[in-house]
Amino acid sequence: MSTVRTWRDLLNDVTQGDWPKYREALDAFREVPPVLVFAKLPDLGDQVVKDVTGLDRSPSVGTWSKLFSTALLTPPDWRYVELLVRIWANQHNQSVAEVLDEWAQAYRRCGGDPGPRFPPPAPPADRLPASSPSRSKIAFSAVAVAVIATVSFIAWPSGHDDDAKNNPGATAGTTATSKSGNSKGLLLLTKSWPTITSCDGATSVAMPAGGKPLASFLSNDQDFRIPVTANGGGTWGAGHLYLTLSAKTGKTLIINDIRPSTRFPKKIDPPAWVAEVNGGCGDSYGRVFDFDLDKPLFADRGVVGQRASGDDEAPPNPLGPGFTVSAKDPAIVRVDTQACKGNYEWSLVISYSYDGHTYSKPVGPFRSMSLVDQRTVGYLPDPSTGVLSKSSKPGPAPTRAVGCPAT
Repeated sequence: MSTVRTWRDLLNDVTQGDWPKYREALDAFREVPPVLVFAKLPDLGDQVVKDVTGLDRSPSVGTWSKLFSTALLTPPDWRYVELLVRIWANQHNQSVAEVLDEWAQAYRRCGGDPGPRFPPPAPPADRLPASSPSRSKIAFSAVAVAVIATVSFIAWPSGHDDDAKNNPGATAGTTATSKSGNSKGLLLLTKSWPTITSCDGATSVAMPAGGKPLASFLSNDQDFRIPVTANGGGTWGAGHLYLTLSAKTGKTLIINDIRPSTRFPKKIDPPAWVAEVNGGCGDSYGRVFDFDLDKPLFADRGVVGQRASGDDEAPPNPLGPGFTVSAKDPAIVRVDTQACKGNYEWSLVISYSYDGHTYSKPVGPFRSMSLVDQRTVGYLPDPSTGVLSKSSKPGPAPTRAVGCPAT
């Protein structure tokens, strides 16, 4: 039986540089009933923003959404973390001081600085004088450092990621295997699928036959689309895969190529149900690759969209010698997928180089669907509320997938 991890569990586990897990804890914190939905955060924040040094108003919905994006390896803005904690305490009738200190100390433990109002805890007064560490203590410290160097993988529960070394001098078939969360490879990778990280109001999802019913994913106003795809579902038409590429400390890697793992994606059966959403937030900014699954065609579009003041600069260089990543200089790229003429399962392969050797890392699998059969049913948002709920009734299957021309 799996154990549900609370925000405190996640927060207590963060270590140096583990910002994806810190953000995951933030999202779990936000989803404690009554859930703090993105649309309400700006107004709720304005009610308590006066207590946050350096802020005069609550951020926009898009900025709030980015605060929880585990695709980002950089520290979240502490002012926004503090504001969220104050909102949460206000909505849950809790004292803010103790909860705020928990988040501040975890922020510091992760490598950030929440400022002088949140100093690190003082050492115990009865601490014994320092002495030379024993061999057993030295060995324990080495293990602790090794545990810190972990990678968080998101989206598809694929079991493991492999780094295959392509070295002419190596034994044929030799691979270096790294299980999810404990990568032995040089390339550190996080994945986020299938929605735009800012404020996606268009990406719809579908579930193959034999998968869980839609109602099992609809609770507490949370975005149901990521859990759907993490449990065997896929996108309905268009989808968006974020890849954050980094490296172990002290290493600089060349990203040679990002490409489909096979010439043609695997065809799968039509979905059992499709759940559509309505809305959108306009253009988005980033380094984008297009993957037309029907043709199939994978293309590098370069940097797309207008950069907003809060956006990190997207990497502009072509893949190859000029496209490098390191622990201090990670790169986030987005793969926009589109399926209009079939139902597919697909994966990518990232090729990279270090110290004259070439390696590869698989990413996936993922699913993208666009064709139905007589058994497929569709769900639409309630016209009065604009959202799906557990009481939503199935109707006819949609005739057109998101982003596809009418047939």
